[in-house]
Amino acid sequence: MSSAGSVWNEGWAVIRAPGHPWHFAGFYATRDEADDKALEMGPDYRVRFGMNRQGSDAFVWSSVNNTCRA
Repeated sequence: MSSAGSVWNEGWAVIRAPGHPWHFAGFYATRDEADDKALEMGPDYRVRFGMNRQGSDAFVWSSVNNTCRA
């Protein structure tokens, strides 16, 4: 997914759970890396697979088949 001046990458994000203020804690190539970060951040954080706009905290994901281990 790309548009003028933006590059989107697919991978694993660690975000704060709904019901809490938005916080994008990181973006990772592997699920294991993301799970480790989510555990480090605490129980309010979730791992989601989706797309991140490079250099930003913009992240989009689908809730379909997107279960969370952390």
